[in-house]
Amino acid sequence: MSAANDLIDIADMLGAAGSAEAGWLASRRAAERLGFAAVNAAGIFSGTGEIAWVRHGMRAGWVEAYCGQRMHEVDPAVAWAVSDRMEGRFSAADVRSAPAGRRADEMADLLEDHAYRHLLCRKWAEGSVTKAVLLCTEAPPELSLRPETLAILPAVSAMMAVRIGAPQDCAGALGVEYRHLSGRERDVLGFLAAGLDNQQIAERLGLAEVTVRMHMAKARRKMGAATREQALALAMARGMLAL
Repeated sequence: MSAANDLIDIADMLGAAGSAEAGWLASRRAAERLGFAAVNAAGIFSGTGEIAWVRHGMRAGWVEAYCGQRMHEVDPAVAWAVSDRMEGRFSAADVRSAPAGRRADEMADLLEDHAYRHLLCRKWAEGSVTKAVLLCTEAPPELSLRPETLAILPAVSAMMAVRIGAPQDCAGALGVEYRHLSGRERDVLGFLAAGLDNQQIAERLGLAEVTVRMHMAKARRKMGAATREQALALAMARGMLAL
């Protein structure tokens, strides 16, 4: 099948995705169709480089080992994600040559054992959040992919970035951990975004001020935030508030 047909079919597939979850599943199918072993994605605050959310398309055993051993601490793709570079390319050999000693070797072993030896990475800025898409192959891309696939890769990655959004929950991937907000927690953060203080929010919702403070504290904990303003920013970046 020609690259033009691939591009049209993938555009249709991604265009039909009506939610962040559907966009993620469509992106995984598109990556598989093009010959990639896996696709990963992340949302990064454009100004600070802080990672707001992450999605792993690797096999469950790889994700469990990666998160359990905190491999994000020595993963060059993570360093790239929070840098100002818009493109990146890494291999298990690059990881092994890093000055992280034994942990770099363990990270390289993990990539090799699961056939994720090579990564191609691209970013696209969307307002305050920059999205990163990382595609994996076992062999060097020039050997494992068709030349025409490499030619359409920038367009395909851009379409993926548009359709991929944050998961509702994230448990420790890349050191990012958060949980879904309740309706009341979303309410208080929404009014905070409108500039209301705790007393005004309490009046709007018909709650005691102490109850508003409780919902704010729960929202901060669920978002992994130090302040309520940070909780608000993270909730918006993770698609939990539509303002």
